Amino acid sequence: MIIPPSKLPVHLRMLVENSGAVSRLTEIHEHLTGRTRGRKHGVEVLNKSAIVLLVACWESFIEQLAVNAFDAIYKSAKVPDVFPIRVLVIAGSELRESQDATQIWKLAGNGWRQVLAAHRQRVLDKYVGKLNTPKPQQINDLFLELIGIKNITKCWMYPGVSHSKAENRVTALVTLRGDIAHKVQTATPVKKADVEQFTRLIARLAGLTSNYVGLFIENQVKVKPWRTDIKYDPN
Repeated sequence: MIIPPSKLPVHLRMLVENSGAVSRLTEIHEHLTGRTRGRKHGVEVLNKSAIVLLVACWESFIEQLAVNAFDAIYKSAKVPDVFPIRVLVIAGSELRESQDATQIWKLAGNGWRQVLAAHRQRVLDKYVGKLNTPKPQQINDLFLELIGIKNITKCWMYPGVSHSKAENRVTALVTLRGDIAHKVQTATPVKKADVEQFTRLIARLAGLTSNYVGLFIENQVKVKPWRTDIKYDPN
């Protein structure tokens, strides 16, 4: 299903817009070398740059989705119980551990909203902006602490690819980015085909993750936060 960018949730729209830079590098590669098969010389730097940009796009998408997810639940919440117990426990830990016995009164009235808002900020301070290794475990930890989704990466599956294989591919992508960023050299040459395959992977997983989180939110607050029928069309 091809959906115009203007109809996409903001986090997916940002991914599409940011990924334009990756596509541009691929276009430059083709302009310089053509589209014939075979290894091209002198342009691997374009492929390496594309990998670095692609992981930055993925990182930004995950961070924006996390923010949008919490805010969607928070905005619709009439009572704190719409957040999973795990989130409420984490959010209330600072009050329980405080030496000031009067802190408990922060929960009076709508005080729970301030407690959850503070929780949001603590988790985002911990992960967002520091999620420079957006591998499966870090992503799972972020969504578990922020909104209570356990093992969000279990939704990463599509025909021919299990969630464990998808996790391995994301790990390989982020590891490759790390090698490029910190060592410049990589164990094997980075080809245009690698960029194209990883770009398709990220597009698929972004759609799956957005849908999964949207359905989770709808189940919690009975309001659909964004469309949850996004499917990546590889053609």
